[in-house]
Amino acid sequence: MAIKRATRKKKESDITEEFEQSYKQKFDCSNIKLRKQFPLTHNQTSFYYKSQEEKTSMLLLDGVAGTAKTYIAVYTALELLKASKVDQIVYIRSVVESSSKSIGALPGELEDKFSPYSMPLIDKMNEILDKQTINSLMEGQYIKAIPVNFVRGLTFNNSFVIIDEAQNLTRSELTTILTRFGRNSKYIVCGDCKQSDIKDSGFTTVFNLFDTDFSKKNDIHNFTFGVEDIVRSPILKHITQILGV
Repeated sequence: MAIKRATRKKKESDITEEFEQSYKQKFDCSNIKLRKQFPLTHNQTSFYYKSQEEKTSMLLLDGVAGTAKTYIAVYTALELLKASKVDQIVYIRSVVESSSKSIGALPGELEDKFSPYSMPLIDKMNEILDKQTINSLMEGQYIKAIPVNFVRGLTFNNSFVIIDEAQNLTRSELTTILTRFGRNSKYIVCGDCKQSDIKDSGFTTVFNLFDTDFSKKNDIHNFTFGVEDIVRSPILKHITQILGV
């Protein structure tokens, strides 16, 4: 049994080392120029500054649609990459589609198959960066988008990890991701408790488990964005209130 355990640890270590060494470091991230799209609300500003604090380890964010959850997470991640506070940005999302529709099997390699699910990341980067910078960061492996089922065995060191659409992850999947936490890393877990596409979502449970004074003492903080924090469009506030989402 001892031999089997040692073998497993070696394999996980190899996977992590390969993952960490895969970025090429050919692009000078200090030259990144960021564009701000809109002013933040008071609540969003508090979240933003907390995410920038060096001692902050993890933020869990529950917010309704249009409250700039992913935008702020990506913007913060890019700022820390620009300042050389992290070596890479890792974007993780479930491959769950709408609960009522499916686009079926997708052709191509892993990157091609996962591409539709990483569109929120690309969309936010298009708002913040120019095309050339985006291409340089993606080609240089400074920014990676991976599906949740490829996380096991990794350890995220010197990384800014964004877990998006966390309401579509089970508690087991969230546990797997959160226990990949390594040295000098920061996590932002974004979700919407009211819009899960799976029956056994673990986001609400995990969000509540960390919403304690003990977690705050360990530099883990929870935030909630409401209708007043919707910045995507003025009409969206009305839509969410009418639909109750």
